[in-house]
Order: sequence, then structure tokens, then C-alpha cells
Amino acid sequence: MYKQVVTDKEYTLNNGATCHPIATLADEYDGRVQIDIDGDCYVLRLKNAYDDKYKTIPHIFPEAFDVLITLAPPNFERNIRRNAIPKG
Repeated sequence: MYKQVVTDKEYTLNNGATCHPIATLADEYDGRVQIDIDGDCYVLRLKNAYDDKYKTIPHIFPEAFDVLITLAPPNFERNIRRNAIPKG
């Protein structure tokens, strides 16, 4: 069963892009899911056990839903991130 854990600093998508998650979930079998923002929407990305890269998944499972309902709207989270990253 997935549980929220300390949020990872970054993860790599299956296309090689590096991302910074909003929240991280893990299970007892080394499964890992990142919650992130894409286009003002939250997305779930599941870790591939073979190469440790992540792929967007099309479903929301109950444990992820429990975390999602605690988060601010995605456009609010994105603006916080944008303002928190030093320019230059």
C-alpha cells in the first residue's frame, strides 16, 4: 500500500527530463509515485522498476487521492515554486 513519504528532491522521466515533485508516495515493494504539476494540472508519475525512470499514469488510486486533496490548487503551487527559485 502506498504511503506519503518525504518528498524527493528530483526524479527523471522516461524521456530523460528532470522534474521536481510536489509530493512522493512509496510502497513496501520499492514502488514509488511522484505527484507533480503539468500545465496547471496535477499528474501522477510511477517509477519503472527496471530503469528507475518515471512515466505518467492515467489513473488516481485511493492513497494518491488522499494526498491530492491536501494540496493547494496547482496554479498556486506553481507560482510558489516559480517565486522560490532564485533568478540568475
